[in-house]
Amino acid sequence: MMSSDDRIKAEIVIDNIFRMIDEVYIHKRIDQPIEEATLSYAFVYPEAISHHLFNNIIGDFVMHLFNRGPSIKMQSKTIAMAEAVSIIEMGYQGSSNGYHAAFLDAMNPEINGLENIFQQIKEVMISIFRGKYIQWVYDTNITPLGWPTKIVIAEILLNQFKPYLPSNIQKVSPVQMADSIPLLINTIQTLEDKYRRLTGRLNV
Repeated sequence: MMSSDDRIKAEIVIDNIFRMIDEVYIHKRIDQPIEEATLSYAFVYPEAISHHLFNNIIGDFVMHLFNRGPSIKMQSKTIAMAEAVSIIEMGYQGSSNGYHAAFLDAMNPEINGLENIFQQIKEVMISIFRGKYIQWVYDTNITPLGWPTKIVIAEILLNQFKPYLPSNIQKVSPVQMADSIPLLINTIQTLEDKYRRLTGRLNV
């Protein structure tokens, strides 16, 4: 049986988390600064691009996004280059995929190769910053809570959103879900975002 104090505390935590992970709020806090930093990045397209110069260019761009972005600052150009190469190696899509394809595309100014690379890095950086931010929200709001309060939070969320949750989650008890509150909130948030997109209510 939950006490009134437990419920009040749980409701405050729930309201705070949903406010902090609201899509519109995250867009303004994370996406917008990175998009603005991308637009403010100035460079001169070189006549010839070597691997060394390419790494320096993308490293400088990543460092620019970090230092003009939402929170985390980066002082090391070496780390920025390693981060940029890793991003491109894992996620670049152009004439082909990966680092080698990005390097070849960068050598071709007729297809705006570098601009396309910057845009793809930007999208990955937004995803990285979003992930770090959301994890911070959960770490600061949920991790310090005692077990009874976590159970109450799970109970409130399950009761409030049960009709909209997947059947496998509907069958889970608050005690079972108390250690997986971020997963439950992410599921609810995904459902809400889909609804907003379908109804055209997402104003970013």
